[in-house]
Amino acid sequence: MPLLGSQHSNLKTSIERLVDRGVIEAPALQELRSSSGQLNKDYVFSDPQGKRDSIIVVAQNSPEFTAKPVERWHELIANTEATMPPRPSKRSYTSNCTRLNF
Repeated sequence: MPLLGSQHSNLKTSIERLVDRGVIEAPALQELRSSSGQLNKDYVFSDPQGKRDSIIVVAQNSPEFTAKPVERWHELIANTEATMPPRPSKRSYTSNCTRLNF
């Protein structure tokens, strides 16, 4: 099992599904030798697009990875809301208006 805790075939299927949906670009398929000496066909992500796409693949296959940016996003929203002045109520808008009759 690789780093994500997913089977190789499951990751390959996930990558192919994301490519089919147009979420990521198709990565290069290369034959690479494993540490045990076995030849495997693996997807290789390179360049900035590949970095972006590999992060999407990891997020798709690892809830733990996805949870961290979601938690940070909620934290940033809470901090922003805490520093913003309160919004006036709808009633205060209407009470400050002058009615014009034509």
